[in-house]
Amino acid sequence: MSEMVLLASKDSSKVVTVACPLCGRISRQILKDEYKNSSIAAFRSPHTCPVCGTTFASSSSAESAKYSGSYARYISQGEQSYNADIKTAYTTTQNSNVHGQNSIPTTSERRLAQQVNSTAEKFMICRVAFPGSERSYSYISNDLTNDCPADLKNEVLSAVAALSRITTKERLSTFQAVTIQPLLNKIDTARVRALEEKSELEELQSRYVVLCSVAGVQPEAFSSEGGILEKLRNKVATLEKQVVMQTEQEYISDCVNEVMSEMGYDIIGNRSVTKRSGKRFRNELFSYGDGTAINVTYDSEGQIAMELGGIDRADRIPTSDEANVLREGMESFCSDFRDFEELLKAKGVLIKSRISMAPPTAEYATIINVSDYTITTSKPISEIAVKETRSKAATKRTMQKEDN
Repeated sequence: MSEMVLLASKDSSKVVTVACPLCGRISRQILKDEYKNSSIAAFRSPHTCPVCGTTFASSSSAESAKYSGSYARYISQGEQSYNADIKTAYTTTQNSNVHGQNSIPTTSERRLAQQVNSTAEKFMICRVAFPGSERSYSYISNDLTNDCPADLKNEVLSAVAALSRITTKERLSTFQAVTIQPLLNKIDTARVRALEEKSELEELQSRYVVLCSVAGVQPEAFSSEGGILEKLRNKVATLEKQVVMQTEQEYISDCVNEVMSEMGYDIIGNRSVTKRSGKRFRNELFSYGDGTAINVTYDSEGQIAMELGGIDRADRIPTSDEANVLREGMESFCSDFRDFEELLKAKGVLIKSRISMAPPTAEYATIINVSDYTITTSKPISEIAVKETRSKAATKRTMQKEDN
């Protein structure tokens, strides 16, 4: 067997552009192994030139310089036009020394051409049938349906258009190996990816609904347009963090309740508040002394605040006498707070940093309106009751009046 002339190739690729040394026809062939810049490159299977009928098993780059002009015309004219001219010229100049004339197609070749050309008005969706192929593919006519991956539709249409121009089995074989098979692999990969994304979407949707229920938020409705997977991934990730934080806060809250109970402070009631900004607060009220309570506030960012206040059933500010009594209560609670920290630490809850710790002064005294809370205790709740003290001067004037 002779060798074809190797005109163009790429390292690590099995596809090469070659020319028939007898008739000049240029085609692309598949190598047995990836091209490694060698002078001889063997074909995966022998190739018979459809013009002169010569069979080749390999190609060589030794004579490639002689075909530089032909290769330039091939690039300029295009494969179909160039090889049509080659076939016409070869038929005209054919002599007795040229073997295997192929100017008139055989019956089987004409049948093959009819089968291939019959696909001109059809569109390949995810399969295509090739005569002589070991794999069986199917056709879908008219248009590209949703079964075809959207990002591959243009490539599929181009392949179908090129397929309609093929009239020989040799070209069909090369076209199938170089164009169709990789395209089918892409389609198969895209379909597998689509199934995986569908499965992930269903799982994310279920997880999203469950997380919304746990977090106490209303699930959003998502459109089926592009980007839904990424949106759901982000939503689920955010909710997972939120649920983890809520779980931590619930544990901390349970520990605080246990410690307060151990220190003799019974829970009175609780409430939940959501600000206009969306920030949420939860308050728990613990009895401290006669008419006073400790208000523990948990916010949605994991911060905890504790303050002592007087109990009442109305919103108001404390009187000066009440403020002084509350200041004394603050001083007592500040002392108890050290024990509170140690007991929390024993339960695995550490107070790493204090954002602020106000001094026990009358300035920070406050009245807590228990009417704003859901009362959970069955014990009676005493309200702050402080008798107003009178100044010494006022007392002296009153005594003098009584003596007169």
